[in-house]
Amino acid sequence: MLSCAGLLFEGLTWTRLKALHRITRQPVFSSAIWRAAWRSFSKWLGASSSTTARRRRPRWPRPPLSCGRRLNAVLARSDPGQGGWQVARVRTFIDKNLHRTIHTQDLSAEARRTPAHFSRSFKLSFGEPPHAYVVKRRLEKACHLMITGSASLSEIALSVGFSDQAHLCRLFRQAFGQSPANWRREHETQQ
Repeated sequence: MLSCAGLLFEGLTWTRLKALHRITRQPVFSSAIWRAAWRSFSKWLGASSSTTARRRRPRWPRPPLSCGRRLNAVLARSDPGQGGWQVARVRTFIDKNLHRTIHTQDLSAEARRTPAHFSRSFKLSFGEPPHAYVVKRRLEKACHLMITGSASLSEIALSVGFSDQAHLCRLFRQAFGQSPANWRREHETQQ
């Protein structure tokens, strides 16, 4: 019997082990593990461990249907995205720290994940990478400050975490297709 990520499985094919590895991100490929899985599968089938017995059978026999169904159920329900508490915690952290530089390492520590795993699961949960989400939140806050306050664009840029006004203007133009000053004038006349 072989255990990986808390799952017990016997005699899975190489393809199924690779699929399980992609989902769980657990190392299941070492030759020692595969040999142990093969021995366990051979015992389970009642075959001897000699090479002649293995040659009579197909090299990688199909696992029983019930084992395949169990694995398919695990593969279908496993979601590598973040849990609800992690999403809420990361959102709160980003909103509280927009005024300063936010690194992926800070966010991953907040979600209690490694930076690589955090980046993948963040993209699955939010639909965009962490940096793009932070920039979007900064632009949303800048829009709110432009409408509600009378601060200059350079003050707004610094208060939401951009390095200077040019940085704000460049990203604002990419997102909205016009300069922040024009956008501000249009929205002042509409109110």
